[in-house]
Amino acid sequence: MAGARHVLTLASLAVVLLAVPAYAQTGRIRGTVRDAGGGAVSGVTIRAQGAAATRRATTAADGNYSIQNLEPGSYTVSAALPGLRTQMQQDVQVRAGAEAVVDFVMQAVELEAVTVTATLREQELAKV
Repeated sequence: MAGARHVLTLASLAVVLLAVPAYAQTGRIRGTVRDAGGGAVSGVTIRAQGAAATRRATTAADGNYSIQNLEPGSYTVSAALPGLRTQMQQDVQVRAGAEAVVDFVMQAVELEAVTVTATLREQELAKV
């Protein structure tokens, strides 16, 4: 009886030890997005583009984001929100079992005034 319990304990330990390396084969990118005044910016689309895949996340109300389960390698990380200048950081290194921190400070886009002029000609109903 004690021998069977010992074998079961060793088998359980082996399963746990084999599962740990499988979990640690990916990494993650996390960070915070703020505006020029230091306030958190929510709703920003964060994109991590690597050789194997592209993953996306959206910042929460506190400006934080996290992209998990990324294969190790080099990524280009960008932050975009309409009305704000898109920010980009290249060559972000993701390592197995680790996290890379990429923070962004968003700048407002300078808008130019556009004037649209239109004229409407009177038309007779019969000609339409």
